[in-house]
Amino acid sequence: IIEMPRGRLTLGGIVKLIRLLKNNNTDVIQTWQYHADLIGGLCAKLAGKKNIIWNIRSAELSKKNMKFTTVLVVKICAILSQWIPDKIVTCSKRSIDLRKRMGYKDKFYYIPNGYDKSTFYNSLKQRTETRKLWNLSNKDLILIGMVARYNHQKNHSGLLTAFSLVQKQFNNVRLVLIGKGMNKDNYSIVNMMDKLSINDSVKLLSESNNIAGVMNGLDIHVLSSSYGEGFPNVVLESMACGTPSIVTDVGDAAYLV
Repeated sequence: IIEMPRGRLTLGGIVKLIRLLKNNNTDVIQTWQYHADLIGGLCAKLAGKKNIIWNIRSAELSKKNMKFTTVLVVKICAILSQWIPDKIVTCSKRSIDLRKRMGYKDKFYYIPNGYDKSTFYNSLKQRTETRKLWNLSNKDLILIGMVARYNHQKNHSGLLTAFSLVQKQFNNVRLVLIGKGMNKDNYSIVNMMDKLSINDSVKLLSESNNIAGVMNGLDIHVLSSSYGEGFPNVVLESMACGTPSIVTDVGDAAYLV
């Protein structure tokens, strides 16, 4: 509608957005994450709108792994939080604490994520079917897994290194990696598996539409993220299926466990 190119601000696009907001009888304006909080919030304010709600989904910020512009936007948001938003909605308790320390105005409203108990529950049938689908039906096998897209923040390299130490002591343990980019075309992952000599013990399964089945198929779920988490849904989803989660202390992961 505003014809603004992805990843690039234009004056014309901002003017169109302000006009669009002025001509729209919207009761609430909600923006999602830092760049939208800043630009969308500013445009809504200039359009004379009230009930502007910012949304923050992550907790820790990694200056080492984030773009300089993103870090700058977060700092500007901290300053403008005094003026722009009426509320700041977040799903993470740790996010609230960290943002307050950064100078965000205390306008936070905590809304935790949830899960559907009619979908995520302990099921021997799903466990059997899933392990059969993976060709890992041997009852003596212990399956450790992580459901996460391939992304630096998920720290797959750390997980593979840790698993290689476990695998040296227990030959009946397998690692299952589920998520976007987790396949044999991912040369970074495959090369690391080669170096650690764990190719035969790791299964790459790409994305799955049946996360409840995945969680029931595992014996232990792991979240090895090094930063960037807010309220990691997979932790609750695994535990709802009766599968314990081992987590790094990022976002609200430890709190959830």
